[in-house]
Amino acid sequence: MFLSAGALLTFQQNITHNPNWYGNYITNTSCYIVTLQEPLVSKTNSYKALATVNYVSKKDTWQNTTGNVLIYFKKEPGINKLYTYGNQLLIKIPLKPIQNAGNPGGFNYKMYAEMQGITHQLFIDASKITLLKSQEKIWYKQQLFFIRNWVINLIEKYIKNPTEQAVAEALLIGFRDNLERNLVQAYSNTGVVHIIAISGMHLGMIYGLLLWLLAPLKRNKKIAWLQPICILVIIWLFTCVAGAAPSILRSAIMFSTIIIGNLLGSRGNIYNNLATSATILLLINPYSLWDVGFQLSYAAVLSIVIFYKPIVNYFFTANKLLGGIVSILCMSLSAQILTFPIVIFHFHQFPILFLFTNLLAVPVSALILYGEIALLLASPIQFIASFIGKLVERLLWWLNEFIVAINGLPNTVINGIKISIFQTILLLVFIAAVTTFLAQKRKIYLLVAATSLISFSSIRVYDYWIASKQQLIIIYNMPKHAAIDVVSGMEYQFIGDSILLQDGFLRNFHLNPSRVFYRTSLAQQPLATIKQNTIYYNGLSIFILNNLKQKLPNTSLDYCLISGNPPLKIQELFSTIKAPTFIFDGTNQAYKISEWKKACNNLHLRCFSVAENGAYVITLP
Repeated sequence: MFLSAGALLTFQQNITHNPNWYGNYITNTSCYIVTLQEPLVSKTNSYKALATVNYVSKKDTWQNTTGNVLIYFKKEPGINKLYTYGNQLLIKIPLKPIQNAGNPGGFNYKMYAEMQGITHQLFIDASKITLLKSQEKIWYKQQLFFIRNWVINLIEKYIKNPTEQAVAEALLIGFRDNLERNLVQAYSNTGVVHIIAISGMHLGMIYGLLLWLLAPLKRNKKIAWLQPICILVIIWLFTCVAGAAPSILRSAIMFSTIIIGNLLGSRGNIYNNLATSATILLLINPYSLWDVGFQLSYAAVLSIVIFYKPIVNYFFTANKLLGGIVSILCMSLSAQILTFPIVIFHFHQFPILFLFTNLLAVPVSALILYGEIALLLASPIQFIASFIGKLVERLLWWLNEFIVAINGLPNTVINGIKISIFQTILLLVFIAAVTTFLAQKRKIYLLVAATSLISFSSIRVYDYWIASKQQLIIIYNMPKHAAIDVVSGMEYQFIGDSILLQDGFLRNFHLNPSRVFYRTSLAQQPLATIKQNTIYYNGLSIFILNNLKQKLPNTSLDYCLISGNPPLKIQELFSTIKAPTFIFDGTNQAYKISEWKKACNNLHLRCFSVAENGAYVITLP
């Protein structure tokens, strides 16, 4: 029954199965009326906003439609104030389907967006938009955006440093748009990214604070019912303001079931609470099951519920201070037991020092969270708010410096770990079998554990054996940058723009997933020979043409890679360069690639556009 219901709900939730989906009606000449579903978010070179496509022009009428689109506005002064939540816009530019970069091992952004009902995107400047007088706003969403902006403005008023501001916003309400990429990576590498990814931990802290603050209501039997009501209202208000991510929704529902159960005079079971919250979330959106936050949230709580008590009892101490330290360490350790296979599968890394960093970072983050709440409450009294703001800023500075310092230590994280979904399941089966064996002492569970571990290891050995024999050339799809990896066995040689050796974000996002996928590390010696812009590797030759001034080879080649958007014509080039296949990388403009593809078709030449079709992978025997 549950599987059937899940399958039906998943089908129904898929926006492309909706008969009113705008993708069924759009053409290259269509006009659209869209409604902005959020205020504009500042990006590096643009402003981004989520919008709903309400109408699509259809001959002389307007077709009522549904579905979301991402709009990227060209950065211009004041545009973020001109367009805001609820504005309706008339747009006359064709929508572009969301596509993946197509690099090996890369993130499937197309599937991720489609799960949220987003199938297209649009890059536009203000001159191509007509702002309509009509607006479409939902009252409660408008109030939540107002509260969020009030909180952000208050934080920016009393916490001056931009880095500390960004962490404060992420920690309190989950607003992460201003976080520095390198700082987020440092939090991830040290195993404390859950601090800035709003989660059940934050809601648990707030729940504990509310129980303490509202304790006087509990003592008066006539108004005792007000305490749980107030807690429920504040918890759900905080959940909505924080963006209602699956991790915090899970906690909100779980705390709600506990509170309502207590009101009804019934003490709930924690496993039933978890199951209830998961069922409700999946009924609302079955695609939550594929959300990493959802998976890690439930795995962490379930892991704590199962393992925390046995572990903390094993390390029991009568000393209160030492007991508090042991409790934090045991909490961190127990949370990792079920989450580490999921972390490795999704992020291909594991932080070694997570126990140490959590020991200090979690208590400090709790102080910061309570300090920020105190800042909000004290905001009408400026000198008190100013004092609290400086104190919170100092704590944030210390936390950031501590995380960055730990991240700077050598060998603090194991990178490049690749496991499949099946291997992830085998690890979870191994953990479950070992746990059950320790509890029940039955040999059958020890046999299951041994079988799953041997299977996991055998698959891993086979994968490494396959990787040791691979010979590849990978031409990556990277906007505005040229990047090639020559792979021999489990080593690679990089050929491309030098900025990719320095920019950690571009390297991590575009190149490293492929290197993890193929299990490669940097070669100490060159694998390929490069002469006069030609790559020679195992009898294969690739000429890289990036300007018309360079000397053209007069020998036959296997491939010609056109890069850097040179002003050339394929007809003239082919008379000099004898290559059966032409490749166009992501540094070329779209209209030129289109012209070159037409010319190749006329000359009966093979061609491949990396920007349109993803990375070009040449596999050598």
